[in-house]
Amino acid sequence: MSFKSVIGYGVLAQKEATYGTASAFNTTTHAVQVSELPTLTINYVNDGARPNSPSTAGAQPFVSPTGRFAEINLVMEARGSGSAYSSTSTTPPDVHALLQASGFSASYSGGAWTYQPEAVGNADSSAAIKMFARGEQYIAVGTIGTFTLASDGASPAQYTFDMSGLVSGSVIDNSVASITYNTTIPPKTENIGLTLGSFSPIVRGFTLTLGREINPRVNINQTDAHAGFASARRDMTFVTTIETPESASFDIYELQRNGTQFATSFTIGSTTGNRFTVSLPTCQIIGISNGEDGAVSTSELTIKPSSLNGANDITITYN
Repeated sequence: MSFKSVIGYGVLAQKEATYGTASAFNTTTHAVQVSELPTLTINYVNDGARPNSPSTAGAQPFVSPTGRFAEINLVMEARGSGSAYSSTSTTPPDVHALLQASGFSASYSGGAWTYQPEAVGNADSSAAIKMFARGEQYIAVGTIGTFTLASDGASPAQYTFDMSGLVSGSVIDNSVASITYNTTIPPKTENIGLTLGSFSPIVRGFTLTLGREINPRVNINQTDAHAGFASARRDMTFVTTIETPESASFDIYELQRNGTQFATSFTIGSTTGNRFTVSLPTCQIIGISNGEDGAVSTSELTIKPSSLNGANDITITYN
């Protein structure tokens, strides 16, 4: 008896030159190696429901739904390309297209790829995603989204991308394409040099949440009544669990009370081509939740990155 299997899956992602339009997918340069079964859920702006029948207590037949769109979840290990970024033609990190579709510009200079939020007023970058999973093939275009970057220990950190886009064509049965992946082993989350201002805490883990708002663009003036998605504001947070510091070293309560600003940064990896740095230049503690780890007091700090004078509130650098 045959069945559709969840063993074996694959993802390709490319930056779109024109919103909602995919070019031919390349199984090497567009390869995105996910670490969990990717998911794509198809939803509709209007499900086609109608009022109950006037002559019975039951429902009337639905009209066909309109405004079809996809919600995609991709989990990936955080890593570099594995070789020095010697030019723009060097393979960028495999989050390249997804970071741009999450509202970041990408620029190359001096052996590094730098990702920063697009300036207000710039058009959204979008991605086309081709996905093989569950014995099926899906294509989504005009895809934009948001992400988290997290680590709960010394194992490799993980990106989780939550993307929204338009479904292109029909879902078809298909086996996984032959995809050539980057084989670079991701760096462990150790010796990351996390600093809160000038303080270097003992760190249990962290979660960076971009918190980018994604809005659908309903358009009843076109077939299927959906014009894609647009981004709005972001509500970024950085949550880290540390061993509760002595007040003389880093007084978390007074820092929150006074709204004190400080910079936060960390670097994952130490090898050229397989390391990246996250910089949050202006941060404030907005929440403290105390706990314990055995005999040790811990504090979960909710830290709010912000922007001063139009500067970027986050920079991610791969080098």
